[in-house]
Amino acid sequence: MDRQEVRRFDIFVHLAVAAARMAMEESGLRVDDSNRHRVGCLTGSGLGGLAMLEHYHQVLLEQGPRRISPFFIPGIIANMAPGQIAIQFGVKGPNLSIETACAASCHAVGESMSLIREGKADAMIAGGSEAVVTPLALGGFCSMRALSTRNDEPEKSLQAF
Repeated sequence: MDRQEVRRFDIFVHLAVAAARMAMEESGLRVDDSNRHRVGCLTGSGLGGLAMLEHYHQVLLEQGPRRISPFFIPGIIANMAPGQIAIQFGVKGPNLSIETACAASCHAVGESMSLIREGKADAMIAGGSEAVVTPLALGGFCSMRALSTRNDEPEKSLQAF
């Protein structure tokens, strides 16, 4: 992604595009005019652009609503990940995003398989992306007791459950 695109999207979109690029290189799949309408993209994300949301909330509180970027909302919505992947690789087949919490990536892969099996696509770029290592997300996960409290003994962290 070029510098301007990076500024417009949350980090989960950057990670999704980077992962798709690696997957495309490793798979050897080539997209051209003969197949671009039969290749799609389906990604999953639990929360989408939380880091950007936190950033612009702070901007709102400190500088007011006029300082919020017009790219804020498009930059955080989960369907921007498959959208940007499709733009980067020129795919024009099915393009969807699934938000089913921690299972989103798995569902994206399964639904992609279904689209291929049903004859709606010949190939799918599928997976997931998340980047919610933010103060608000960590606070929320700690509050619901979804993170280990054994930080001083990581080898025993699974025993907490």
